[in-house]
Order: sequence, then C-alpha cells, then structure tokens
Amino acid sequence: MENIIVIVQARCDSSRFPNKILEKLSNKTLIEFLFHRLFKSKKIDNFYLATTKKKSDNKLCNIFKDTKVKIFRGDEVDVLSRYYKIAKQSGAKIIVRITGDCPLVDYSIIDKIITKMQA
Repeated sequence: MENIIVIVQARCDSSRFPNKILEKLSNKTLIEFLFHRLFKSKKIDNFYLATTKKKSDNKLCNIFKDTKVKIFRGDEVDVLSRYYKIAKQSGAKIIVRITGDCPLVDYSIIDKIITKMQA
C-alpha cells in the first residue's frame, strides 16, 4: 500500500454563505455527498477532514464521528499547517487536496491522475 490520502478542507464559518457545506442535496449534506463520491475511488487509502478547532465546526465533525473519515482540527487561518500536520502524521506518499465546497469532484479523474503519478 502506498498510503494515498485525500484531505478535504472545510469549515462552517463563511462570510458569504455560512454553513454552506451543511446544506442538503437529496438526503445528504454537501460535505457527505462529496465524501461519498470520494469513497468510490479505488486509489485512495485514507480520507481526512481538515477543519478548525472552532466550536462552530463541531457539527461538521459530528457528521463523520463513526465513519472512515479521520478528522483533524487545526488553526482556522493557517490551512497549510493543517495539511502539513496530516501529511506528517499519516506518512502519506500522495496527497489529494479537495476543498469542501466542491461536492461534484469526479473520483474517476482523481484515480486517473494518481495512476499517472505512480507510473
């Protein structure tokens, strides 16, 4: 196993559209919809949610409490430090970066890109 991970950065506080990622699409929140698409990947070994330590993100973390999504909570402003700490902790060889407000990510394209990187 190469330890290929996906990190989805997301938070609930947004000045333009607060709680956008918690809006429903069919019977799932947008963030759940996104992860369910990512779960279809045949290349990704581990799934991470990188969010903040703010109380407003507790409801986001609760969604993934008993799932295969690993939650990392870090600095609100320094998003790069969240990625760095997850990468270091996980020992990942390949990191796929996804923003939480992009629920229509195509897992098959991600798999194709990872395959090319492995060649």
